[in-house]
Amino acid sequence: MFMTSSSAIETERSVVRLNFWAQNFYRAQLARSRWGCSFLRERGVSPAQVSSWQIGYAPAGRRTLVEHLQRRGAHPVAIEEAGLAIRDGDGVLIDLFRDRLMLAFHASTGAVIGFIGRARDPISASSRPAPPKYLNTPETRLFHKGEVLFGLDEGRHRLRRGAHPVIVEGPFDVMAINLASADHVGVAPCGTQLTPAHLAALTHAAPLEDCGLSMAFDGDRAGREALLRSYTQVFAAVPAATALAFPDDSDPAAFGAQYGPKALAAFLRRPVALADLVLDLTLRILTARSQPSNLRPPYPEERLAVLRGAVAVIATLPSHQVAQQVARLSQALNVDHHLVTEALINTSAHRSWEPFPLPKARLPAPRRSPPPMPQQLFPTRRPPSRRSLHRGRPPTRRRPRLPLGAYPQPSTTFVSFRTRHRSIDDAIFHRLPWVCHVVSGRHARAVAASTGNRQRDGHRPPVRCDVLAVGSLAKRMAGGSSRL
Repeated sequence: MFMTSSSAIETERSVVRLNFWAQNFYRAQLARSRWGCSFLRERGVSPAQVSSWQIGYAPAGRRTLVEHLQRRGAHPVAIEEAGLAIRDGDGVLIDLFRDRLMLAFHASTGAVIGFIGRARDPISASSRPAPPKYLNTPETRLFHKGEVLFGLDEGRHRLRRGAHPVIVEGPFDVMAINLASADHVGVAPCGTQLTPAHLAALTHAAPLEDCGLSMAFDGDRAGREALLRSYTQVFAAVPAATALAFPDDSDPAAFGAQYGPKALAAFLRRPVALADLVLDLTLRILTARSQPSNLRPPYPEERLAVLRGAVAVIATLPSHQVAQQVARLSQALNVDHHLVTEALINTSAHRSWEPFPLPKARLPAPRRSPPPMPQQLFPTRRPPSRRSLHRGRPPTRRRPRLPLGAYPQPSTTFVSFRTRHRSIDDAIFHRLPWVCHVVSGRHARAVAASTGNRQRDGHRPPVRCDVLAVGSLAKRMAGGSSRL
């Protein structure tokens, strides 16, 4: 539906006005909620913070807010467009937020553009399905959850004076960090993944190159996964970003409520490098898949799988942090440094994979002669003998050598050394990025010799053979010699 500029402005004003009325209504209902007041006391939220953050409560009734707004003259369609109510199965307009602690999102002008509601903790004996822990206002003309950070407007002035921003998960984590330290400002995406628009809004409010940036997600599994999904975007904005590693099943709000604001402020002053935490979490996840009870997999193939998964993460880190993480990974897995480097080079090559790119000056000139005959497409191993030609036998034909990049790039293929020459042919002519079970050093040297012969003949090797590295890794882990 086409909307003129004047009608769009009037709709935005209506949304702001309805949100303002709803916020006042929620704040007036807070004193009537026993569990809401008890929850705030347990989290260490003081009455001064309740007033400054304008915390409210949405009653459990289905139409409490709708009836309140309609008594003030609001139209049902406007209430629905503001994201404060939804239609049930019978088409009746009911409240979106019910039995929740309410906090508001503010624009840079201070206007209320949306809400986030925190539900009470579920009762274990209850048979009803638990509602979502946090619920945001749906997408409206003013509220876009992929662009709004909770706490950014409240801490904008402190960020301009040089305060250090800390990205957390929930609104109560933001309040805990702001209470604990005047040098830190908490912001939260609140129920959605961190996006480039969030970081752009934060960069617009604070000079991140000077004040830096930290991530302080929860210590549970969901928090660790959220950090691993978001760290690449953080590094794109701030290459020297840091992190705060909270204990398992803990978060800034719970940490501050348990140990006090002073302990949380001391914890905020001891961040670690974000790259270190990312690698530690990656090793923890990969090791748990292979050996849940052991931090270092005992078998070479399991350690090799962890190595390949970890170097894939290292390849996404900023370049000035790669060397340090390679050394840390080598020490964590007890693997030689050069093997980690080789695996990292292969991983980086496959990430931006281009089948053996050659300089443009070396590319052959386009043929102007007629296309060759079909029998010329298959060069022979040796000139045909007079005897074979006399008997009418076709000359021995070699496997076709297609242009570079004609073969698809498969996933890692395991090649069994049943016969040496067959394995060499599979590697050379099919361009397999493969990992081999090395039966003896003789097979490995044969593959390397075949590849070296192709280099001496002026041909670029079609595959980078990992057989030497894998064989060395297997024998070193088994306590044997490094030579094949």
